[in-house]
Amino acid sequence: MIDVPVGPCLRGRGGTGQSIERRLRPIPGEWRRGGAMSGAAAIVRPMPRPVEAISARWRTSVAPSAGWRAVRAMTTDGGTDRAAGLSYYATLALFPALFVGITLLGLIGQERLVNDIVHFAEQRGADTATAQVIGTIATAATQASSGALTMALVISLLLGLNAASGLWGAAGRAIDATHGVADERSFIRRRLTTWALTLATVILFLAAVVMVFLGGGWAGELFRALGIGGTFDGIWGVLRWPLAVGFALAALALTRRHAPAPAARQRSAVTIGTLITTGLWLALTFGFAVYVSGFSHYGALYGVFSTIILLLLWLYLLSLAFLYGAELDLQRKRGCGADA
Repeated sequence: MIDVPVGPCLRGRGGTGQSIERRLRPIPGEWRRGGAMSGAAAIVRPMPRPVEAISARWRTSVAPSAGWRAVRAMTTDGGTDRAAGLSYYATLALFPALFVGITLLGLIGQERLVNDIVHFAEQRGADTATAQVIGTIATAATQASSGALTMALVISLLLGLNAASGLWGAAGRAIDATHGVADERSFIRRRLTTWALTLATVILFLAAVVMVFLGGGWAGELFRALGIGGTFDGIWGVLRWPLAVGFALAALALTRRHAPAPAARQRSAVTIGTLITTGLWLALTFGFAVYVSGFSHYGALYGVFSTIILLLLWLYLLSLAFLYGAELDLQRKRGCGADA
C-alpha cells in the first residue's frame, strides 16, 4: 500500500492537498530495466476498487469546482435565508417599480402599452384579479403622467422610486454578506447610489419590455427605410427576445456592480456569475410556468392566496439564482487553493 498524493484542492474550499490509498502492482515482465526485472525499478500503476475510483474522481474533479463550492457555500453560510429576505423585498418593490416604469412610459406617450401588459399577464397564466391589479396600476400611472410634468407627479415618482429601492439595497447587503464585508459608505451616499441604481435598472427593464411589446413598430420603420420591410416580421420575431434579454442582463450587471460595498464588487461588469444568473432566470421562469400550468394544484390548496404564494415562490427562486451567481463569482475569484 502506497500513499500517492493526488493534487491540491481535494477539500474544495481551501484544502492544501491530501493523499488517498491506492493498491499498486507491478506491470508484467515486458517492462524491464537492463533486461532484468528489478523490483525497485518496476513501473507500477494504480488499481483502485470501483467504489474508491468513483469517490476519488468525485473528490478530485467535482468537489473542488467553483460551481460545487458555490452550492455548498449557499447551503451552509445562510445563502438560502438571504434569498428568502431578498424575495420579501422584491415583493414589496414590485408594484412601486411597476408604477414608476409605467409612469415613465406615459411621459413618452406610450399609453397603449397598458392593454398589452394586461393581455400578456393573462396569457402567462395570471388570474383575473392579478390582471385587474396590474391594469389598475398601469391605468393610474398613465393617467397621472398624461399631462404636464407637475410637482405632484414628481413627488409620486420619487416616493415610488424610494419604495422600490428597498430591493436594490437588500441585494447589495446580501452580496456584502456573501463576501463577508461591511459597507463603509455613508448613509447619504448609499441612498443616492441606491436611488440612481433603481432608476437605471427600471429604465433598462422598461427597455426590455418595450422591445417585446412596442419595438416592432420602431424596428419596422427602420427595416422599411432600409428596403427590407418584407422580411421584417420573421427577423423581428427572432431578434426581439435576445435584445430584451440583453437589456435585462445589463440591468443585472449594473446591480451586481454598484449595489454592494466597494470591497465586494467585481472588476468586470459582466461575469460568469451574471451570465449564469440570467440563464437560470430564464430556465426557472419557463420551468416554473410549465409546472404551475400543468402539474401544480395551488388553487385548490391555497384558494384566493394562490397567486400570492406563486409570486413569492417564483421570486424566491429568482433570488436564489441571483445569490448563486454572486457566490459563483466569489469562489472563482478565490480559486481552488484559497480559503473561502
